[in-house]
Amino acid sequence: MMVRSARITRFSARFSARFSVRFSVRYGARAVARCALMLAVVAGGWSAAAHAQEKVSIASLDTDNSGKPVMLDAYLFRATNANGPTPAVVFMHGCNGMLTRKGKIDSRELDWAHRFNALGYTVLAVDSFTSRGQASECRGGGDVRPSVERPRDAYGALRYLQQLPGIAPNRIALMGWSHGGGTVLFSVGPRGPGQASVATSAAVASAPVTAPDFAAAVAFLRAGATRRRRGRIG
Repeated sequence: MMVRSARITRFSARFSARFSVRFSVRYGARAVARCALMLAVVAGGWSAAAHAQEKVSIASLDTDNSGKPVMLDAYLFRATNANGPTPAVVFMHGCNGMLTRKGKIDSRELDWAHRFNALGYTVLAVDSFTSRGQASECRGGGDVRPSVERPRDAYGALRYLQQLPGIAPNRIALMGWSHGGGTVLFSVGPRGPGQASVATSAAVASAPVTAPDFAAAVAFLRAGATRRRRGRIG
């Protein structure tokens, strides 16, 4: 236990030097504590064997020119040895996208997904770019913004998970890196999709949900990345 605690402390020091981490949690101090503990355990070096992921199609709350929901690729990682409904985490990738140049899921998302799975969490990693024909947003100028389209993707993922058998609908968190971290902040902010009425949205009109919002949210942002430029977080 002392070895693990020391390892977590060293990790936290290195982590703080490289990233600005922001929590936005809707359900009070206990939720903050649970979220922080969850991340500490994951960072502490828990290992997990590779698990197969399932590619699924989800409906964003964003719509195309015809008014139909934008359909997105996403990757579902089921919790390991789950007994009953599991909590879940929605992943929002960074500005480089979900996939590598070889078409494989980025190693960061894979590693975090496997670690969460080992802790009993199901993961849904959302690909906001591929289905829209966009490869990267690191230089800006693209049409998939963390302030508009991607929060709608996040809430589309929330709706999908809340309707999925085996998921605890009131225990779904949102987590993102860099461009995805900006998406998290915009998603849970006062003007995020969760604050607006979605009762008539084409994506959810025929599928009422149990809970309207995320139970917790975690944004990983590089130092200095909170400066906004034209509705983007770099």
